[in-house]
Amino acid sequence: MKFFNVVSLFICLVITPLAFAAENFDFIYPGGEGNSDSAKPFINEFYNYLNDATQKEWTGEYINESDEGQKRLKKVKSGYAIVSPQFYKAQNQKLGLKPLLRTIPEYATGPFERFYIVSHKDTDVLTLMNKPFRVNLFTSQNMKDTFLNEQIFFENEQIKTIPWNLQETGNILGALQKIAAGKSGTFALLTGFEFQMIQKLKAKKQEFKNLKLIYTSPELPTARLVSFGNTNSETNKELQSILLKMKNSLKGNVILKNLRLKGFAP
Repeated sequence: MKFFNVVSLFICLVITPLAFAAENFDFIYPGGEGNSDSAKPFINEFYNYLNDATQKEWTGEYINESDEGQKRLKKVKSGYAIVSPQFYKAQNQKLGLKPLLRTIPEYATGPFERFYIVSHKDTDVLTLMNKPFRVNLFTSQNMKDTFLNEQIFFENEQIKTIPWNLQETGNILGALQKIAAGKSGTFALLTGFEFQMIQKLKAKKQEFKNLKLIYTSPELPTARLVSFGNTNSETNKELQSILLKMKNSLKGNVILKNLRLKGFAP
């Protein structure tokens, strides 16, 4: 009897955990909205989709702080993540991030994203170049002046001469309402998703009709699916194949929409 107890204990402690070891898949968007708890229902739907498609267990976290994202990937040591372009650029060499796929934002026609600047319809932006006073530019993103000038204003020397005062806000909708009401010298920098939402609001609510688009950024890189650590090459290929086909099913489309994605691209 003791022999069988030892064998049973061995199976429980060694064989079973190996058979059901989870694959790690995180979402890392520094400066992104919400938190881990609010994102759980949506990313759990995504994991359930992968569970069914691969017959493996998938798990992970949504993290919107760069330091926490770095700690997470170092802690789990091996796995997958969808990371923001800024996080990828800053950490890909340090953490050994290997790109597998690019994301297609819900509002875009391909794997790129744009930013948009809006103002009151009566604003003449050309009169603000080379002025001695700062021009308020509100954004919901945790963004640096270098990113603004090197990425969003890439090769547009005229708009760089405006003395922008970049200000992060937790209430971008409130800032837009003030701009639409006629607040002078104030602009808002919107993500593609935010701009899409404002276009819908303009069609329904009178208070937003005074907003005017004054600048559209060039196409910029989107978030990437990456692997890190010693992931299995067959699992890499399987995951890529599943995600590329995800947009072709109704269930996949619903889950992608909740993640604000249209799909994935090579």
